Amino acid sequence: MCITFQTGCTIPFKQANRSGVQLPVVDQEPSCEEEQELLFAAQMFTHKGSDKLLMNAINSGFDEDSLTDLYMKTHHLGTGSRSKTKKGKLNYGEIFLRGQSKKEILLSANICHPSMVSNELSGPTILLNISKWLMKKKRKFSYRIIFIPETIGSISYLKINKKYLQKYVFAGFNISCVGDNRAYSFLPSKMENTFSDFVLKKILKKKDKNFKIYKWSDRGSDERQYCAPGIDLPIASILRTKYGEYPEYHTSLDNLKNVVTAKGLDGGYHVIRKALELIENNKKYIVNVLAEP
Repeated sequence: MCITFQTGCTIPFKQANRSGVQLPVVDQEPSCEEEQELLFAAQMFTHKGSDKLLMNAINSGFDEDSLTDLYMKTHHLGTGSRSKTKKGKLNYGEIFLRGQSKKEILLSANICHPSMVSNELSGPTILLNISKWLMKKKRKFSYRIIFIPETIGSISYLKINKKYLQKYVFAGFNISCVGDNRAYSFLPSKMENTFSDFVLKKILKKKDKNFKIYKWSDRGSDERQYCAPGIDLPIASILRTKYGEYPEYHTSLDNLKNVVTAKGLDGGYHVIRKALELIENNKKYIVNVLAEP
């Protein structure tokens, strides 16, 4: 019996009963074609990308565990429990620059897949140069600059520092996809009316009147964690062309030849720098007399 997938490939199965399959004994690494076929088998279970195919397989006498076990056994991963909990480490980078005030600005960039230049490497690259600039200037506010793996990194960081960040952070930006020269983009915080949102929109209006404004529902990076219920930090996202909105996204073509340019990086750098300068120079005047002087 065979299950046919949308690619036209097939995976042979020996039917045992209505609840599972007899797993084949594999003595050698699978071929390229088998690799592709088995990947689709795993995706049927892990991502439910082909619910109809999965239901057809189950109705034909195969269950989800059997499909997954086939994939794991063929790749020498074993069967049975598919995950284990153990103590480990998550490494991240952090720069803290003390200012005259204890109030902090949080700047965050991701380091999990730097082989893709705009969607990943551009953020840390620009943020390192922003850090060097901040070190040389007199700072009204303190700056917390972090370099973390996306999602799991921000969740882990918040687990340790949530209360502190909620107390001291009054503005901040998630920095992602800032290397191309195709567009300027803004993704707001969950509240969409924080000081961070106001500052970014003001800077981008001067930089490019055609800049793209996304909604909170378009989120997809660490702004999800910083603005999550119970966290609620005032973090907005600075981008050139947003993740998922350019054809080279999450491919090897996201490189210095096809996507990222010196002009694009320079534009991303100066938007962030201008935003921080605006925050530093912002003043609130308080009248010190009652009624008219």
